[in-house]
Amino acid sequence: MDLRTLSRIALGFGIALVVSATSMLLFVPGAGGMSLGQGIVGLGLIVFYFVANKGALGRTFAGRGTLFYSASAIITVLLGAALVAVNYIAVKQKVSWDFTREKIFTLAPETTEVLKSLQDEVRVLAFFGPNDPAYEGVKELLNRYQRESSHLVVQFVDPDKEPQLVQEKNITQHGPRVVFLRGSAEAKSPDLTEEGFTNAIKKLLHTTSKVVYFVTGHGEGSLTESGERGYATIAQRLANEGLEHKTLHLSTESIPEDAGALAILGPQRPFMPEEVEALRSYLHNGGRLLVALEPTFDDPNLLDLLSEYGILFEDAIIVDPLSKLFGGGDAIPVVQQYADHAITKGFAFQTIFPTVRPITARGDVDPRPLVVATTNPSAWGETDWRSGAAQYTPESDRRGSLGVLAALEKGEGETKTRIVAIGDADFVNNRFVNAAGNADLFLNSLNWLVSQEERITIRPKVRAASRLTLTAADAKFLNFFSIAAMPMLVLAVGLSVWLVRRSR
Repeated sequence: MDLRTLSRIALGFGIALVVSATSMLLFVPGAGGMSLGQGIVGLGLIVFYFVANKGALGRTFAGRGTLFYSASAIITVLLGAALVAVNYIAVKQKVSWDFTREKIFTLAPETTEVLKSLQDEVRVLAFFGPNDPAYEGVKELLNRYQRESSHLVVQFVDPDKEPQLVQEKNITQHGPRVVFLRGSAEAKSPDLTEEGFTNAIKKLLHTTSKVVYFVTGHGEGSLTESGERGYATIAQRLANEGLEHKTLHLSTESIPEDAGALAILGPQRPFMPEEVEALRSYLHNGGRLLVALEPTFDDPNLLDLLSEYGILFEDAIIVDPLSKLFGGGDAIPVVQQYADHAITKGFAFQTIFPTVRPITARGDVDPRPLVVATTNPSAWGETDWRSGAAQYTPESDRRGSLGVLAALEKGEGETKTRIVAIGDADFVNNRFVNAAGNADLFLNSLNWLVSQEERITIRPKVRAASRLTLTAADAKFLNFFSIAAMPMLVLAVGLSVWLVRRSR
């Protein structure tokens, strides 16, 4: 290989090194030393080319090819500048596309709706130092929030540098560390998820809290129990939703004036007659009631009260062989059919009901309850369930789309009575509450009961993702390889081949 050919190859690599050094300086944080070294080597190779070809270059620029080479050089510079400008704008504008299957990097519709509804400034204090492992994740999530609303102002606070503010906001290492402020109102996110952040903002927007009283004293599930059969998870979701919950003993306490709704969740023993009368009076005066009864529950007094409003709980268990296709069992029907009702507005989730009893609406009452959620047509109501049988019997079992949730609204104005009846209580216990849309359906029902229809929506989920954890060295290598090494190699080889061919 002669000196002339070698110098042309050196020119190609020199230009590539200079372009690569410029890209790294612009787009790779902390790459100043490496980019400077690349730039010096690249300039050295370019100088070598000019020194080795000074005689030939003089003759070239004095000849007729000067115009061609000048035009080519200008076009090359302009194209290079355009590429650099496009990359610079892309980096600064933070444009991104979410190609994950579950859209884990896309804000949920409710979050977007809440952010666009902001009319005044909401400040966010995130107590994380730059070296905190959670810093980058929180920053990335809050950046997505800021892209949806200019009213959201984010400030990261280094706890080591602002101990007074840490004490003022009562921030601890293992407690809530993201605080949302609107005027004098304040709300903390219980965790570092989209659901936590969005619900904190919602608390600032809705300062009044509705109280839901859960009736106890009949073997109902506990809202504080963390075991599979407890309801601690849904209790926390209620708090996130801005729904305060308390317990109520109907046998010894009157229904409080601040009751937004009552909830009867899986009782195991019958109600006393005076308790049923208290419920009857409450509903007659515009009360709101959610009642979820297991197939094993039998209380003629309570069931008769619900029948007065047209709601019938059948003595059967729903069996649906089609549920096996969704990974469930015959007696755990998967529900995916919903009527047009405020509770299921925009609702596209499946819901799972373990051992659920059918609910029907009487046709001789006015207004007639609406069956909101129904099973697949392949289901039937097994009336001989106590014997353990699961065999369809046409003479006694009813087949078809069976109701699992019904809703009733009766009356006008402030005295409007609302009832939601569900044929299962276990579907929101700690074991099943996070299955499909179970929690959403339950929370939507309560929000409808307390006239908070604006909160009926699909809530942000804590969505799982497959993550690749990189060390700082891994990240630096990937940055160098994608922004510097690979483009430099392609450009260098291309330029070298072109220059060598031009010399022949």
